[in-house]
Amino acid sequence: MTDSPIAFHLPFRSGLNPNLDTARAQHRTWADGFALFPDAETTRRYEAWDITRITGHCFPQATTDVLALLTDWMGCNLLCDDELDGPLGHSPVQGARFLDLLVNSVSAPPAQAPPTTNRYARASADVCARLRQRMSPVWYQRYAQHTNAMYAGFLRDMLHRHNGHILDPETLRLQRRDDIGVEPLIDFVEAALGFELPPRFHHTDEVIKLRAAVVDASTLINDAFSLAKERPLNDLHNSILLMEHLQGLDENAALDRVRTEVEELMAVMADTRALLPGLYTTVGLSDLQQKQADQFIDGMGTLLIGQHNAQVDSARYHSSVRVQHHLQTVR
Repeated sequence: MTDSPIAFHLPFRSGLNPNLDTARAQHRTWADGFALFPDAETTRRYEAWDITRITGHCFPQATTDVLALLTDWMGCNLLCDDELDGPLGHSPVQGARFLDLLVNSVSAPPAQAPPTTNRYARASADVCARLRQRMSPVWYQRYAQHTNAMYAGFLRDMLHRHNGHILDPETLRLQRRDDIGVEPLIDFVEAALGFELPPRFHHTDEVIKLRAAVVDASTLINDAFSLAKERPLNDLHNSILLMEHLQGLDENAALDRVRTEVEELMAVMADTRALLPGLYTTVGLSDLQQKQADQFIDGMGTLLIGQHNAQVDSARYHSSVRVQHHLQTVR
């Protein structure tokens, strides 16, 4: 990993999963099974990203099998996101139908899923079937809600771009909370740690506030690392470029503003975490559940700094290496 001029200070423990090589091989076998790379050039470009390493930064605690599963999810959805940046996203009818297929892959039980030949929907359905086997129905319902919110965010983003809408900063913030896709990653912290916490923990104001802070900080950091590829497109769905456009700031001033916002979010997380011991007692967590809750909160911090380090580390975020678009008939 190299030093970056846009690096952020995040007060969390980082790590890198030691099982990268085996998980990477498992992921490649899985991706080949769904023909996610239709030609050698696409394969080369995708391999330059090293999605397994990105996932390994985010979930250093995961076993090999879980790391491979989470890499399958991340790789599939990054490819779907990129497809929507290409011709598919410029055809709202086709793009919307494609996103319906993805929602069906998450929501429909495997035996009831509508048949499809779309490679990405089939791959997504496989990942979801494996998550159903590994995690409880309660966990899966929460994960499905968050993943489908991401696809809804993809849809709204596609329509905003198609219609030439420039969003105000607050609307963009709410939009990015969905389409950044970090809420499912927070759910995956439990899968990586090998336990589940009860709904009464996840439904509290404190945990909701912590999750929102992680999502908002992830969005700002992603926008900073995406500047190089989004500035030539004048992509005002990047909050930093929107800030420059609306407030007349130059890049350095806008980045300083974003660093300040991230620091404020870190303060929110610290203040909120200080309230958790009392919360654990109030909602009746056992001693073991309290220990697991602390591990989960630590895992959220590791996820956040892991995303940061992955964006410093991966060619996806600091070069022009992109996967080519292969528009499939959506059915």
